[in-house]
Order: sequence, then C-alpha cells, then structure tokens
Amino acid sequence: MLKRVSKIQNVGRFRNCTPGRIEFNKIAIIFGLNTYGKSTLSDIFSSLKARRSESIKKRLSIPLDQADQEVALSFQEEGQKEVTVLYKNGNWQTELPASLRMHVFDDGFYHQNLFAAREFTRQTKEQFSSFVLGAEGVEKAHLIAEKNKAKAEALRTRNKLGKDAFGDVSDVSKFIALEVDDDKEQLESSRDQLRDEWSAISRQKKQMEQILGREMLKPLRYDNTLVASFDALNSALVKTHEGIHEEAKKAVSNHIEKCFKEERGAEAWIREGLGRAKGNDCLFCGQAFGSSANDLMDFYRLSFDAGFKQHQESVSRALDSSGEKIARFELSGVRLGGCRS
Repeated sequence: MLKRVSKIQNVGRFRNCTPGRIEFNKIAIIFGLNTYGKSTLSDIFSSLKARRSESIKKRLSIPLDQADQEVALSFQEEGQKEVTVLYKNGNWQTELPASLRMHVFDDGFYHQNLFAAREFTRQTKEQFSSFVLGAEGVEKAHLIAEKNKAKAEALRTRNKLGKDAFGDVSDVSKFIALEVDDDKEQLESSRDQLRDEWSAISRQKKQMEQILGREMLKPLRYDNTLVASFDALNSALVKTHEGIHEEAKKAVSNHIEKCFKEERGAEAWIREGLGRAKGNDCLFCGQAFGSSANDLMDFYRLSFDAGFKQHQESVSRALDSSGEKIARFELSGVRLGGCRS
C-alpha cells in the first residue's frame, strides 16, 4: 500500500512539499478546499499507474522557475520494508513492486471510461470494455477483431472470384472436381490462342460497325453534253493550217489542168503574177476582172497567203465555245479523295 508521500516538487500546487513524516493507513481520507491539490495527487497516481508523464509535465507550478519536477512515493508490502518510487528527469525512474496494484477512480477515470462530456458514446463504451476486460482481454479482443476482418475480406474475395471466374458455372464444386487431361502448358497455350482469336474477331466486328456506319452511295448526275464539248475541242485542236489550204490548192490545180497548155511551171507563174498584180486589174490588158475571174483570184490568194488567218480565227472560235461549255459543266454529289490500300 501507499505508505507516505516523501516529496513533491514543482508539480501544480506543490512547489516544494516534503510531508514524509505523514503515514497512510489502509484507509486514508484526504480532504480540502478546491485548488489545494487533490486533483494533482490523483494525476500523480494515474501517471504512475499508466507509466505516462504527460499529466505531470502539464502541471508545472506557477510562477515558473528553473526547479526540476520530482516526485517520491513510498510503498510497503505486508511485513516488508518500504520501497521508494521516484519520478525525475521527466520519467518514472522505478516501478511499483510486483505484488502491488494501483487503481485510481477519479474524475479522469469517470470521463474516460464511463461518460465523456456527460454522454455515453461509442468511445467510452470501448474504453469501459477495455477496463473491464483488462490488458490481456483487450489484446484477445483485438486479435478476434483482426481475424474477423481477415475473414470478411477473404469472403469478399471468394465471392468476387466466383462471380468473375465461375459466373456461368451452375455447380462450382462439380466443376472443380472435373479431371483435366491437358497439362498446364497446353492449357496456357490454348488460352493464349483463344485470346488472340477473340481479339481478331473483336477488331473485325469493330471494322464492320465502321463500314455499316458509313453514308450510303448516291447516284451521280451526268450530262452528255460534256462528251460533245470535248469532241469539238479535240476536233479544233487537231485541225491544222495545212488542212484549210488543201481545198484552195485543189481548186487551183483543177483550173491549171483545164486552162493551161503546159501544167509545168504554171503554179510558179501564177504566184509571181499575184505578186505583180495591182488591185483587181489584169496584168496583160489592164482591164478589171469579172466575177468569175475575181473568184479565181480569191482562190489564188487563199492558196498562197490568206489561209492561215482564217484557220486561226476558226480554231479560236471552236476553242472558246467548247471551253465555255466545259467550264459550265457540273457533277453534283461528287467528293474527290485519295485511295489508300
């Protein structure tokens, strides 16, 4: 039992208290006014029981000084010598004798184990259960709680595995009991092959969905005038200056054949005469030509020097006309794009 309080220094109300001559019996009552140190004694005893120094460190005497906190308590077993338990340098230096037990039922115990702020909460229930069960019982309770938590986790894992792996199996026990002919490597190879096939099918399905999602083809509006325009354009391009002169040369050749005694040299003679002619008068008599003679002269001139201009004008008109028609041509609903294989 507690025999005496030998010393309390710099703890709360007790700045330098040495009541060592006062002894306690089996039953001792300490009474006094408020602020006279009853709660401080309870905190000292609770600190010794829990081997914690926070409650003592918080109770430095006021005004503060440089003195260390010290507590010396004397305990005595039946028929044994007194044993001093010392608090110094911020910790309890010695422990209670092994045969002694200390319990402190102060307001701190009341609020910690029964009610907190006058309410019976879950926390106070757990603390009171810990007090009733003791340290060994609390340890077993914690062990049981951990095992229950592990059991619940294993149960959730089993249920998830059953749902993911055996969702389509009606009798799991019977399925597990089936004999397997292939070894592990063969089964893994078959599994990988099936996975590859499934991936290929999935890609094909995705491509099919993309194809089905494309817009439907629309008919093109086609105008046949485009072909006629290109034909006219090609005809104008292949038409040459020489082609136009052929008709005039043919007419001059027919005239030479009919009117000249000797055909040889006639074309050169006519060409030279055109160069010497002045107006539409005859080179021999100076008289004006008639209508038929003028037509013949026109053939002469066309044959030798006027064909190119007419050819140029004809081709230009054909090109302009065909180009305008092609420019006005439209294809509706056509979208041109690249082709990729």
